[in-house]
Amino acid sequence: MRVAGWVKMAALLVAVAAGGCGAQTAATGSSQTPAGAPSPSITASATAGASAQAVVRQFYELLSANRVTEAGALVVPNERAAVASMLAEDPAYVGLTDLQCLVLRQGKEVAKGGPPAWAKYVDLCEIESRYVTHKASVTGAPSGQQVRFAVLGRQTADGPWLLVDSPGTGP
Repeated sequence: MRVAGWVKMAALLVAVAAGGCGAQTAATGSSQTPAGAPSPSITASATAGASAQAVVRQFYELLSANRVTEAGALVVPNERAAVASMLAEDPAYVGLTDLQCLVLRQGKEVAKGGPPAWAKYVDLCEIESRYVTHKASVTGAPSGQQVRFAVLGRQTADGPWLLVDSPGTGP
């Protein structure tokens, strides 16, 4: 009976993580080494079933590995070129460490105060990411602890989470 309870709890946690925005209170981890070794090839369809939190983590891990084009695949198509050109010119993301992601809020209310285009998503999720950069940004930000906010959306209830704009410094 006790093992069965743990199995049910594990299955519930996997289901929540796979379909939802992500853990509501805990960061997804940190390390003293670069943000990890991402999979060889990433596309939005490859992240189907992943939580919004996992997609943001993958986005920053790809940037850390200087894989800007693949990171761009995790951004909605109409924002992809703008995000890619901004990130391609900024060496600050390469080799980032201590990546932590935290879900701030989820649901249609995230669209309030955002661009009108956000209304087309059936679900939205706002995530705070914290990490350490080891190079200054071309935008003038010094190296060190950084905080960014990202909004992700889904166009269908079971569709993949994608960043709906470029991660920014304010919610």
